[in-house]
Amino acid sequence: GALVSIPEGLVEAGEVVFFVLLAGGALTVVEATGAIGSLLNHLMGRFGGHPLLVLGFASALFLIGGASNNMYEEILAFLPLLCALVRRLGLNHEMALAISVGTAVVAAVFSPFNTFTLGISQPMAQVALFSGFAFRSVVFVLAIGVWSAYLGWYALRSRVEVPAADQAPTTHAG
Repeated sequence: GALVSIPEGLVEAGEVVFFVLLAGGALTVVEATGAIGSLLNHLMGRFGGHPLLVLGFASALFLIGGASNNMYEEILAFLPLLCALVRRLGLNHEMALAISVGTAVVAAVFSPFNTFTLGISQPMAQVALFSGFAFRSVVFVLAIGVWSAYLGWYALRSRVEVPAADQAPTTHAG
């Protein structure tokens, strides 16, 4: 059983494995063109002095993904990009996880319109679909507010000076 458990697990999770490999391959191709380095350099040149603004924008993308369709596995493809971004902002890699996984999870759990979660749970509880929308919306805004405040507090508390090597533009020979 132990010898076949890994192949069986890969077969059962084949769709997720394929998606992650495809997304990772696409990200590698884009990185080879230098587009990611250029984007990060542009963001840092424009907003490097305002790390909370950059973190807010990145978090908003994961908030939309988490609140609308329970974004989880898709986050794996974005982690290398986020690690590079938070490193250039002078933050640790924990912030990359907090921005992506943390924000998506908080958004998914408290989302007032996530049909994946509500479409399963509310009929099981024998309540009308989307009932309590106003209450859930208020709780969602409060939860996202608390999470955002925590991210901002932690980012300001843990920020360090960025080494000059991380600030230099990246070039790729092609």
